[in-house]
Amino acid sequence: MRDTPLKQGATSPMLSWRDQLRVWRDSHRLFAKQSFDRLWEKPLATLVTLTMLAIAIALPTLLHLGVKNVSSWVSYSDSGLEMTAYLHMPTVPGQSITDFNSEGQALALRVAQLSGVKQVEFISAEDALLRLEAIAGAGSIDIIDSLPANPLPAAIRVVVGQGPELASIANALAQQIEVLPEVESVRFNLEWFQKAQAIVQLVLRINLAASVLLGMGVVLVIGNTVRVSIASRREEILVAKLVGATNAYARRPFLYLGVWLGATGAAMALIISFACMYALTYYIKPLEAAYSTNISIQRLSADTALVIFLASAGLGWVGSWVICSNQISKLEPE
Repeated sequence: MRDTPLKQGATSPMLSWRDQLRVWRDSHRLFAKQSFDRLWEKPLATLVTLTMLAIAIALPTLLHLGVKNVSSWVSYSDSGLEMTAYLHMPTVPGQSITDFNSEGQALALRVAQLSGVKQVEFISAEDALLRLEAIAGAGSIDIIDSLPANPLPAAIRVVVGQGPELASIANALAQQIEVLPEVESVRFNLEWFQKAQAIVQLVLRINLAASVLLGMGVVLVIGNTVRVSIASRREEILVAKLVGATNAYARRPFLYLGVWLGATGAAMALIISFACMYALTYYIKPLEAAYSTNISIQRLSADTALVIFLASAGLGWVGSWVICSNQISKLEPE
């Protein structure tokens, strides 16, 4: 009688897709918790690694904040070039300030229809005087009050949308506005805007290059940490493969380790960035008092902070995956 060959090895039971999903979810949850717990088995080494990651992530973040603040301080705006159209003083006898401002607002609506205009704002003579007092400070209020009348004219602030032909568009728009009978003159500094734009774009490119280089540094630091962790758990991986674990299953806890490193390093970097901005706000107060002005500080937005956090966690996953794909595949039981 012919012997029936016996099946060797363990067999997996047939599971429904719901059970498979539950097992997969529980497995990931277990590995995520174990990876986080193992991260703090050596707190000193972990703290040193996280400090390196935090510094690497905080540097481009602070440079981004610096560019953002310098852009606002030099009156450079991503919205476009600004020009100011100064209006004639009221010349109609008996015309009230309210009627004159209404005509100025109507003129602003007409200017907004011109080609190349992105944004328009009417500034009355009264608002212009208030802005001058805010800029000049408390020491000049007495001088301004001693004037017999408000010397400032009403104006229309026009923002020109950016484009490859910004200079020609701005010059053509200024000519169209200047010929209007209500407009006395148009002023804008295209040369200063182009210089500020070039400087900001240069710093943005430097920030991008620094972010790429430091991002590679984050990947390398996390990859090296994961490599050390794989080496310390070599026997555990071999035993798991002896009972049928795949390479994907064996590298799963190390992928979570990389994600935890990247996310925790990003959290520390964000704390450093917020602390630096708070310190800048505190130390800039004497400068504001000395010049009688108000310097607004652009802070890190919640959206940007979330992007930094998720990007760092993603870099941790990438660094872990690269190392695991190379190291774990070489570990095979004899």
